[in-house]
Amino acid sequence: MYTYGYIVDSTLAKLDMSKELAQKNGLYNKFSYYANEAMSQICSAIKPKRTFAKFTVVDRKVIISNLKRDYPKVNFSFLEYSWQKMKDATEWEQQCWKEYHSLTFLCEPAKMPEDFISFGDEINKRTFVNSVDERVAVNCTDDDFEIHGSNSILFKNPGIYLISYNARWFKFTTNTDYDEEIDAPDDVIECIPSYITSQCFKIDDETKAQVYRNEYEQFLSRIDDDHYISSKTVNITGDW
Repeated sequence: MYTYGYIVDSTLAKLDMSKELAQKNGLYNKFSYYANEAMSQICSAIKPKRTFAKFTVVDRKVIISNLKRDYPKVNFSFLEYSWQKMKDATEWEQQCWKEYHSLTFLCEPAKMPEDFISFGDEINKRTFVNSVDERVAVNCTDDDFEIHGSNSILFKNPGIYLISYNARWFKFTTNTDYDEEIDAPDDVIECIPSYITSQCFKIDDETKAQVYRNEYEQFLSRIDDDHYISSKTVNITGDW
């Protein structure tokens, strides 16, 4: 598996610069931004990470009613606080806040995870408890949810949902460690140094910028755009 160091070193080699010179020229700190640009392009058009988001959907009124029934003397206004305001709360209140905010509520828009690019084409699933206390798993229909905006869902029925979506493989930051392994296919990572290099040359040397842009396009054409599915990756936004 490639590391971020591979991307950095490959880019420096293409630029024919040392790390110190790239820093002096104000390029080094831009590597992560350009890497994210390339990753977004690749994942949007060619080879996304196909995975599922998990939502536990409940009726907000039912949850609040149950809490007030179990703890009649407690003021539950703290549930609407931000987490920063909960630092002085009791351990029980903090736990209650976390559980409450891990849920998704009926008929209220719920955002997809931060690595979301687009909705996927896998079969969406819903698990729920029926009238005889049996847990049932079914394929979702239009009666279960609807797309709300570009990256949110409005659920119509309670249950645990697995929603198919296309995601970015990795998000780079200026603090990404040199030795950090990039959890993405090799053919995706191998495109990135050429893109970064083309962007770095864009201001001062348009000819070299075009050369590396062409190289980037060649790498893109070699990506194996098979329908990759990772059965191990589920983004959790709630719990049962």
